[in-house]
Amino acid sequence: MTALLEIEHLRVLLQSDGVRREVVRDVSLTISAGESVGLVGESGSGKSMTARSILRLLPGDAVISGSIRLDGREVLELTLSELRSMRNSDTAMIFQDPRAHINPLHTIGSFLTEGLRVNDGLSSRAATTRARELLDIVRISDPDRRLRQYPHELSGGMLQRVMIAAALASKPRLLLADEPTTALDVTTQAEVMAILSELRRDSGLAILFITHDLELAAATCDRTAVMYAGSIVEDQPSEALRSAPRHPYTAALLASRPMLDAPADRLAVIAGRAVAAFEAPTGCAFHPRCHHAIDECRVMEPKLVTTGSLHVACLRVRGTNGSAPFDHHDGAVCDE
Repeated sequence: MTALLEIEHLRVLLQSDGVRREVVRDVSLTISAGESVGLVGESGSGKSMTARSILRLLPGDAVISGSIRLDGREVLELTLSELRSMRNSDTAMIFQDPRAHINPLHTIGSFLTEGLRVNDGLSSRAATTRARELLDIVRISDPDRRLRQYPHELSGGMLQRVMIAAALASKPRLLLADEPTTALDVTTQAEVMAILSELRRDSGLAILFITHDLELAAATCDRTAVMYAGSIVEDQPSEALRSAPRHPYTAALLASRPMLDAPADRLAVIAGRAVAAFEAPTGCAFHPRCHHAIDECRVMEPKLVTTGSLHVACLRVRGTNGSAPFDHHDGAVCDE
């Protein structure tokens, strides 16, 4: 498949207390047209900053380097006018908390039609008609009544569907979904994921799905990339990653999830705490928490090595030449 999005050696530094701190380090990732890629990791790993970098939604004093190409165009070199055009037509983003991104003083109809009138030049009547169609697409019943309602009158799941509808208004080719299901119950979560899957199937939409839930990403995305301390440590087809993780961190994440078919008295946890890119130690950033670390891991920083559809950054794997995957229970310990 042809790559729609190509990220190469992305690095982002943010200003904090007068000091520039690295939050994303050497991230490389591709997404093909119509492909869904999950981006997984603990809080502070750099997932959201990677997504925001694609749209250049970063603070004015941020320093960003590397390459981000959307359909062959270098995003980091676009003028403000070209960037606005890209945001209005080629890409869209769904944020984690819809209540923080919808003006509570405006009706749902006002929220949905504003962009259609300003960006697409539609009349008020045409924009309202299109807004009804968008609500139908995301399975919101009685759209006429919903358009007259205010955000506080809708549930969290309903508001997230409104956010998806707003993102679809520009008919983007790439959708960046930043933890869109985190605050939802499992039933609503399943409904939202079903909507995104249908959109991808029906319109060829490419999706970058950011989540803490490795199991959810593996179950719904074609590929899953795992981030730690601002870098991608493993990227492979979701089914292969779930059944045969090649990085100890991925294996530890899988081991720490509850299992219906294997109940346990205590859930396994990963020792220590996650670190941001600017806190990462010398060598492999994960080595202080890794049960497989060797002396080399403490001094040598592993690079992402590609073998077929597998990309992994681990000195123990050695490019995966014949080495076995890490067992799901090798990277985590029981909480005592």
